[in-house]
Amino acid sequence: MLPRDGYCRTHDESAKGEPAERRARGVSRWTLDAFDFFILTLIIDDIAKAFGKSRPDIALALTLTLAMRPFGAVVFGLMAIGTADGSR
Repeated sequence: MLPRDGYCRTHDESAKGEPAERRARGVSRWTLDAFDFFILTLIIDDIAKAFGKSRPDIALALTLTLAMRPFGAVVFGLMAIGTADGSR
């Protein structure tokens, strides 16, 4: 959803502000990202029941997912570098 003025803020504009304000925004974003993954560990039994799998199977899937995140970051990061200026 665009702001009322219809202007979409860029990354550079979101980096403006006092250092403490930027740090607070960064920490809050990181906290929400971590919570997104951590909440799954709290409901692992419900997930196992819903999918008809055992708790260790679901735990292994969550572990593999977390372990593969850095590899995905590298792959898609390298892909983004090639398209940053529209070339390649």
